Amino acid sequence: MDESPLMTVWNYRNIIGDQTRYLDAVKNMITNELAVRAAEGGSFQKFATEFINYSAIQPIYGLAQCTPNLNAYDCYAFLANQDFTADSLQYDLGTLLNATSNFSDENKLGEGGFGGVYKGTLSNGKLIAVKRLSANSRQGIQEFKTEVLVVAKLQHRNLVRLLGFCYTEREKLLVYEYLPNKSLDNFIFVQENRQLLDWERRYNIIRGIARGLLYLHHDSQLRIIHRDLKASNILLDDKMNPKISDFGTSRIFGVDHSQSNYTNAVVGT
Repeated sequence: MDESPLMTVWNYRNIIGDQTRYLDAVKNMITNELAVRAAEGGSFQKFATEFINYSAIQPIYGLAQCTPNLNAYDCYAFLANQDFTADSLQYDLGTLLNATSNFSDENKLGEGGFGGVYKGTLSNGKLIAVKRLSANSRQGIQEFKTEVLVVAKLQHRNLVRLLGFCYTEREKLLVYEYLPNKSLDNFIFVQENRQLLDWERRYNIIRGIARGLLYLHHDSQLRIIHRDLKASNILLDDKMNPKISDFGTSRIFGVDHSQSNYTNAVVGT
């Protein structure tokens, strides 16, 4: 199930109409049609195409293929988890402004080194967390795109999942899954919340963080060193499972590298 060599071809046409509905249609086509039919293609050809008459002026064409040596389970598992390239992860600014009530203070979840984080609700009712990078953020366009491409490829239960991004002249926004229990520091350093962390729960959080780091350092497609691991960058879901977040200062290593000699600035906290 090797993803390399990798070639990306960009389509610069704009999505017409509701973007969430369009992306849901694409995801449904890949997961329920293309991935299934390609996986069932036998030992000589695992290939499928699909066409959706999404609107009178905007059809959707899909193609999926695995090398025939993959078994049906691995082929489906791989294709079903590749729903979107980086550009198709792009959200419309208006969609995110509506979701967050124009980044109102009532929806603000917190403030980090790169800007504020806001709770949002999409038109389909889905909850999201939107990180709004401040105008004086150190992240430029290349670093921003790199973070999107890297984090979009990371799939692990102990890493925060990136849903998409928005980049305009005015705004640089990252859209993540919404985690209701916020960050670990709200439990460690807030007296009334600290007592909720019994030893079993603390142990599960520690173990989850370790699993996330093991994935980043050894098991992911890229070897990634976070460089800013702290309680405020550990988010908690509704079952208090930890998820590592904020990869703005992370460094990508070659798979055979164990150290770096080219860091020339202090990063992290």
